[in-house]
Amino acid sequence: MDSFEEVYIKMEPIIRKLIFKCRVYKNFDEFKQVAIIALWRAWQSFDHSKCEFEPYAYWQMRYAILDELKKRNRDSTRLVSTEDEKLNFYIEQAEEKHSVLNMDERIEVLLNHCSQHERGLLYALFIEQKTNKEIALELGLSVEAIKKRRQRLINKLKNK
Repeated sequence: MDSFEEVYIKMEPIIRKLIFKCRVYKNFDEFKQVAIIALWRAWQSFDHSKCEFEPYAYWQMRYAILDELKKRNRDSTRLVSTEDEKLNFYIEQAEEKHSVLNMDERIEVLLNHCSQHERGLLYALFIEQKTNKEIALELGLSVEAIKKRRQRLINKLKNK
């Protein structure tokens, strides 16, 4: 029998045709390698007394390629759950965004319960981030008065 290199050179066009016949369009080199391994195994296990080598090798390579295609298809169906996980992640993000909108609505409702002076105090404290002393100077009040107003306002908002 010929050496494996000679058999490979002789069977290489058949390998290419077989890969196309099995409708392999992606990962061509990987499936060519699968076919070459199947060819080598067929070459190792071939018995001249039973049949000719070419048909035997052809069917061994064909079954190896089809088995690899089935394996990859089975693996890809197992990985679909990742897509579900991505979808759940996007849904959670959308819900968080929606809850932020609800937070804005809740803040608006709370602000409707505040007087104009209380809104001004909230704005100065939390938006402009002024100190109690700065606010006291602007309003002409003592620092202790601002602290008391701040505490009353926070308690009022907590209870709403």
